[in-house]
Amino acid sequence: MIIFKKVKILKFHKMEKNIYRPYILVRHKVGLTPIEIFNELKLAYSDAAPSYMTVCRWISRFKKGSEDFKDYDRPGRPITAVTTANINLVRSLIKDDIHITYDQIEAELSLGRGSIQEIIHVHLKMKKIVSRWVPYN
Repeated sequence: MIIFKKVKILKFHKMEKNIYRPYILVRHKVGLTPIEIFNELKLAYSDAAPSYMTVCRWISRFKKGSEDFKDYDRPGRPITAVTTANINLVRSLIKDDIHITYDQIEAELSLGRGSIQEIIHVHLKMKKIVSRWVPYN
């Protein structure tokens, strides 16, 4: 029988994957059920703990023989299109034509409107005044 001391509940924004995945594997190898592992994580990390379904998915993955803690590659668009290369491309497009629109940049670079807005306003620190892109201070 395993005895645990009462754990002080800590408040975290989000529990890191590199912490809970190995923990789930070890507790699974010890013979605990998914609900017991979930309850331990919930007791220790409160709302920052992974969901019960996440615990079940990882246990299922470990039962299949995988002990790798990394996420599988997924097809589709990358998580973020805001890269140094894309920032430089947007900068050069605006430099070439100060009257360029979001739609023209979208068509030219195949980036989403949100990514373009972030690049222009956050990274390049520009805003549009009288249909021209100008740096703002």
